[in-house]
Amino acid sequence: MPPPEAAANPAGGPTAIVIRGAREHNLKIEEIRLPRQKMSVLTGLSGSGKSTLAFDVIFAEGQRRYLECLSSYVRQYFKIMEKPDVDQILGLPPTIAIEQRTSQFGRRSTVGTITETYHLLRLLYAKLGEQRCPECGRKLETLSVDDIMSRIRDEAGTGPMKLMAPLVHGRKGIYRDLFARLSRLGFEQVRVDGEFMPLDPIPEIARRREHDIEVLIPGTDGGGMGVDSLSDSVRRGLAMGGGILYLDSGRGETKVFSRHLYCPVCGLGLAPLDPRLFSFNSRQGSCQSCMGTGRIRRISAQRLRGAPDISLKEGLIGFLRASVWRGSRREAEKFQRFWKSELGVDVEKPAAAVSDSVWEAILHGKSGKFPGILSILEAVTEEDESWKWLRHLYDDLPCPECSGSRLNPQARSVFFRDLNISAMSSLRVSELDRMWKKFHFTKTEAPIAVPISREIVSRLSFLLKVGLGYLSLDRSGDTLSGGETQRIRLAAQLGSNLRGVCYILDEPTIGLHPADNRKLLESLQKLKDKGNSVIIVEHDPETMKKADVLVELGPGAGSSGGKVVAMGSFNQLARKSTTLTGQWFGRTIDGLWPIPARKKAGEFGWLEFRDARTRNLKGIDVRIPLGLLVTVTGVSGAGKSTLVNEVVYKGLVRAPGFSGSSPPLFARGDSASAQLVSGDTPPRGDSASAQPVSGDTPPQRVLEVDHNPIGRTPRSIPATYIGVWDEIRKFFALLPESRARGFGPGRFSFNVRGGRCEECKGQGQSKVEMNFLPDVFVPCESCGGRRFNAETLDMRFKGQNIADVLEMSVDDACQLFSEIPRISRKLKVLGDLGLGYLELGQPSPTLSGGEAQRIKLAGELGNSRIASFYILDEPTTGLHRADIKRLVDVLRALTGHGHTVLVIEHNTDFIWASDYVIDLGPGSGDQGGEIVAQGTPEEIVAAGKKSLTGQALRAIRN
Repeated sequence: MPPPEAAANPAGGPTAIVIRGAREHNLKIEEIRLPRQKMSVLTGLSGSGKSTLAFDVIFAEGQRRYLECLSSYVRQYFKIMEKPDVDQILGLPPTIAIEQRTSQFGRRSTVGTITETYHLLRLLYAKLGEQRCPECGRKLETLSVDDIMSRIRDEAGTGPMKLMAPLVHGRKGIYRDLFARLSRLGFEQVRVDGEFMPLDPIPEIARRREHDIEVLIPGTDGGGMGVDSLSDSVRRGLAMGGGILYLDSGRGETKVFSRHLYCPVCGLGLAPLDPRLFSFNSRQGSCQSCMGTGRIRRISAQRLRGAPDISLKEGLIGFLRASVWRGSRREAEKFQRFWKSELGVDVEKPAAAVSDSVWEAILHGKSGKFPGILSILEAVTEEDESWKWLRHLYDDLPCPECSGSRLNPQARSVFFRDLNISAMSSLRVSELDRMWKKFHFTKTEAPIAVPISREIVSRLSFLLKVGLGYLSLDRSGDTLSGGETQRIRLAAQLGSNLRGVCYILDEPTIGLHPADNRKLLESLQKLKDKGNSVIIVEHDPETMKKADVLVELGPGAGSSGGKVVAMGSFNQLARKSTTLTGQWFGRTIDGLWPIPARKKAGEFGWLEFRDARTRNLKGIDVRIPLGLLVTVTGVSGAGKSTLVNEVVYKGLVRAPGFSGSSPPLFARGDSASAQLVSGDTPPRGDSASAQPVSGDTPPQRVLEVDHNPIGRTPRSIPATYIGVWDEIRKFFALLPESRARGFGPGRFSFNVRGGRCEECKGQGQSKVEMNFLPDVFVPCESCGGRRFNAETLDMRFKGQNIADVLEMSVDDACQLFSEIPRISRKLKVLGDLGLGYLELGQPSPTLSGGEAQRIKLAGELGNSRIASFYILDEPTTGLHRADIKRLVDVLRALTGHGHTVLVIEHNTDFIWASDYVIDLGPGSGDQGGEIVAQGTPEEIVAAGKKSLTGQALRAIRN
């Protein structure tokens, strides 16, 4: 008999997911019941255990149970999740996690391929597309057998020729059976990837390489064929090649003759359309110049030239001598002699004195007398992987061959409704949806087009429902934010029509303006209405209000969290003063969070960017006050990221006197960035310019504080990133017993020999592979998981050794070293950012994007000594309302030290706490790209109906 709670549903299924005795990470949950087929929201401070409960317990156990149902053969291809530390889980349906992963997709993925909409377009274009000539643009015709024979005689005359029938095009395999069958039929030769091979013996070709295979028609490898003989060979070749025949007349090129597609003007024959032709990830369809990426990398000549006040000897020659020539004075002097004797260049003079024609000779060389600098650098970076550190020399540019479309000329010459597939994919989802709904199909087209069209419209509508109508199908996957990635995956699930599963989402509202939340919440409601359970980790008040059950975890973070503080509806928790929900959502922002006096815009100067036209920006002039906390707002797709990342960031890193979007390779000190030449050279032929107007203290550097990991290996820890671990090691080395034994700071490092345990190389554990079970990490038998050897662990401060410190939370370590200012000061910064729950030795790859971003901020607070311009994107990700106040206090501390902070944000609490707001809109995509309002938050509210941000701010004050 199942437990009562697992069988109370009248339909015979369980009514709740019951979890008992959850101890994973910091959880201390005796029992929790989350209703099935309802929407449950988990909230609480950062580090309180929300993600642990949702992903490490519920999702992990659901996935583990599903994979255990599969055969051992299938399981070997999956990463088996560990069983969570929990006593019992009942009523758990299959689980699907939709997380935020900014790096989930590479540059070869697009919105179209991720949602499979592009796959449907490929099928449509292959079946109904109109092939035009790639060279002259004429519509292609069909040829009769007599036409083909006539053209072959005209082309080959009486000279030698070879007729071949294509059998394989761009497919992998060894094709031994095909070769054997051809041999039995009397054929003697095949051409594989352009090389003729005899069929006896059977050719050996690479299994995992794509091949083109044609068979040579017997009797056609000579000249002077009679009409009847040629007719028989042509008919036989066309029959074998599916209406396609190749002619090799010995002139170095192969002519194609087709019964299907042929241009009478250019004499170009093409094979029938195939979906693979429109795939930029296949050899048949990709542009051969960029290999289907749509981008090429070129060394930036502007960046090599350097700042105008730097001499060639000090700048370019010095750089080449230190890097490429490995310190060789001989090479440097040789080039100086070349330039002086051949070009009349005085390398002691500033770069500004070098004319453009002379600079061209320096870059590209002269008459074979000496090589150009570009050829030297390109050879070095291509031949040796170790030169990847020179990647900052390169500009990432649209491919000039395909104009960024990724496809070859033939694929770009196929049209449907007068649009090729690249043009179709470049439309925004909202535009494509409107256009597609207007299409009408003929009786001939309908059997093919209607089913495909239905699927395309369905996918587009789901993207619109999750607020992604501003994206285009050709948007590269590696440019998507974590929130956009999550909502794309959510759109795919909306179209899957699954029922009876448990969806687990991580802050789906991240990246959404409050005005866009309604569509997302409607989509989540539809998932629930289909009979699914929805569990969301979220801090957004609108989502919390829509929850059937709101669960608050806490009461604190780290070891102080992990308990269920309260459960119920939003209104029930908001009335409880003992809960954070009650404390922070039961009152208006004015009564809860008094904002200190805002700094006056312009007091420290301005940066002005004029006529910015990148992507959807409509020639706007933007003024950014220096020394303030400035927030850029607007609905999704309004142009916020374009303005901040493409215009402001790229403008600030460019040195004075240079055009292009690249910063200089070298400049004198910080002068290049201090003088602030800004602007943008955007993609797709747009133009934008910007001119800064600086105040008394212009920033001397610009820093983008993003969500990328602070370290890629488990050896990287937060304490090393902010520099506090070095201080702790130095402190332990100064202990009396350490000095007596001669221990230096290196003794207390787990990355080098000396003090670490050599059995586990300082990792504290070893991996045991378990074949079809998840790998097991066993504590090192030698050190017991402490990472260090016994002699090192004997050194103690207040009873704690170096391994104990690694296992401490930030708050505990701050208390331990409270009397050591150089250590406690840096630890306190982490605590102020709401990261007091983190262990000092926690591996960096396990940190969330929001945690990584705040750790980077902590490093800046402790180390930045020059006026800086900080750029942050959605820093409130993963933060409770209580944590946001801490974050704002820290950012205000940065502005208090003369820094400028520019933030892209949607959180209304954060916006209200800003000194200055730039609101973009009024809509997304083509409907956006304008400044709707700018000024203090009060001035944004006063903008009235034209500012959706102002309306949202007014709501939190009432």
